[in-house]
Amino acid sequence: MRVGAAIAGALVLWSASARAEVPPQLGVVVMLKVLTYDHAFADRASGDFVVCVPTSEQHADLSSAYAAIGPVGETLLAGRKVRLVAVPLDGADGLFERKASAVLLLPGLTPKQVERWSKAAERLKVYSLSLVPDDAEERVLLSVEEASGKPRPVVNKKLAAALGASFPPSVLKVARIVQ
Repeated sequence: MRVGAAIAGALVLWSASARAEVPPQLGVVVMLKVLTYDHAFADRASGDFVVCVPTSEQHADLSSAYAAIGPVGETLLAGRKVRLVAVPLDGADGLFERKASAVLLLPGLTPKQVERWSKAAERLKVYSLSLVPDDAEERVLLSVEEASGKPRPVVNKKLAAALGASFPPSVLKVARIVQ
């Protein structure tokens, strides 16, 4: 089974249970594109851009839902192939071994799970992303929300500073900034 299938299935199921403001695939693509504007992006790492996605075992066999974000895995991000990797919900400590570049938090996680994953990302200095705009208020670097029918990035300026990420005024002008 493809790892992307489990992740896509989890997105579809969790999006149905939580109010998704932006379609998951579009949200992921927007967040990844915004990351390329980070002044320090090129210095962070080389090779594949590994996005760890915490998922639960109950969503392991969801191959029919791969279409939700399948093409994201074929995306090049500043010349780096994006690789989505499903990780167990309790596997936050495994980010280092997986050479994670980012953590993508899906709708449906508890506040405690979001906090644990965002702290792990901050500790390892990797990007934290979420498909839940409210997560950016305090817990993650970047999210995306709908504004006037279009996706709008949500950037947590405090976490960006802690990560050493900085975005140009052109990005900040279109984003919603949270402190």
